[in-house]
Amino acid sequence: MDPLFKNDPIYKFLKKSKVNKVDTYIDYFGKSYEVSHPGLRKNEKLNLQYTVERASDIGKRILHVDVRNDVMLTPKQARELIIEAKSFDRRIKNAHFYVNYGGNIHHALERCGAKDVGKVLYATVADGRKALAKIENKKVKIKRPKESDIDELIELEYQAHRRSSTSRVGNISKKMVRQFYQMMIQRKCCYVAYVDGRIAGVIGPAYNKMKIGFIMTIAVHPDFQGQGISKVLYKYALDFWSKKNIEIYAGTSTTTEVLGLGRKLKRVPLKVHLEI
Repeated sequence: MDPLFKNDPIYKFLKKSKVNKVDTYIDYFGKSYEVSHPGLRKNEKLNLQYTVERASDIGKRILHVDVRNDVMLTPKQARELIIEAKSFDRRIKNAHFYVNYGGNIHHALERCGAKDVGKVLYATVADGRKALAKIENKKVKIKRPKESDIDELIELEYQAHRRSSTSRVGNISKKMVRQFYQMMIQRKCCYVAYVDGRIAGVIGPAYNKMKIGFIMTIAVHPDFQGQGISKVLYKYALDFWSKKNIEIYAGTSTTTEVLGLGRKLKRVPLKVHLEI
């Protein structure tokens, strides 16, 4: 196994978790970690290893910089790293640095003006189900939406996130949101909470081939916020994954409300995307 991966917070999280398939998960993440090694860059001066690739974030072209180790950097050294990484393609203005949450490089880049555009949180399904075991709301009916619901779901998405200064949904065009919901409905990974016949909230639980769960979206209409709808939706997603024998789930968020509930579900921030 790559020695860099053994120092990665994802590896440490997996080793501490009490899931049945921990060795399978470690093997999967370890191999994913090594995939881009042919393009691994080494800065001997800073004792850093990282990869750079062109990517997209909410329709915006970015450079994705995956920093593989965590070292102490002065502000001057952090600026050197930024300049070096961005030299990969000078036509692209913004770079997203994917680094250990709370690590040395995280703090060094923030001192250089980098902005948090998404914490990556991991948790076990078992911990989440335990935290929400007593959650019940008989008024809420959860079902798959129909294609005819998409316009209402788009409006709900914007309305739900508009009140949050930490949400990035307002940066997404309605065309992109429509395509997003069409895809979720087609893939049968979109579930809607109905209260008295009205759409109160939505959640998109999905999973990949390695059976790692992830939430594509969660939103609650302002008229129903503060009524525990999000907890009901999360409980549904966790039960959904449990039936599929999924033990670990992950998600990226900037929204304060989502991160707050995440703490109750023992979702741990392990990585962070920093834009500069």
